[in-house]
Amino acid sequence: MVNNAGIFEGGDPVEISNDQWRKVLATDLDGVFYGCRAPCRTLRRRRVRSSTPHRFSGLGGDWGMSPYNAAKGAVVNLTRSLALDLGKKGVRINSVCPSLTRTGMTAI
Repeated sequence: MVNNAGIFEGGDPVEISNDQWRKVLATDLDGVFYGCRAPCRTLRRRRVRSSTPHRFSGLGGDWGMSPYNAAKGAVVNLTRSLALDLGKKGVRINSVCPSLTRTGMTAI
């Protein structure tokens, strides 16, 4: 399973509306959580892997991207927690944080 939910709303943090903030977190964070939770029983029975790609932005901050960075940072830690909780039940959770380089996208 690849759990890849995400949208971008950004700008000056003082100017970002509450609706923009909630929209990003609801999609980028809640979407990943619900996407992982829904198939949990099936994943445990089959002992398969789940991958949660997130942007490199989840590991640090970027100008004008506070809602996006906050959601992606939360997804990084959510993935770590899910790996601990579900790993002992036979579900392997992995994460990939792609970033832009001179040659295009690369996995870190």
